[in-house]
Amino acid sequence: MTDFYKSLLGIPVPGATLPVVAFFLLGVYGRNPYLMLAVIILGIGHIGIHLTHWREIKSR
Repeated sequence: MTDFYKSLLGIPVPGATLPVVAFFLLGVYGRNPYLMLAVIILGIGHIGIHLTHWREIKSR
């Protein structure tokens, strides 16, 4: 499980961060402010949950 939360090129929890960035950039490319807003809201929760799990694994 620790490999799942390993850093990639300095990006913490890339399994959660990179999809959020990809969808945000899709909203920018498509000029869709609703998608960008939704990605920001959902990304905060998604990345936050994975950061919490990452901290739990590091504290063991």
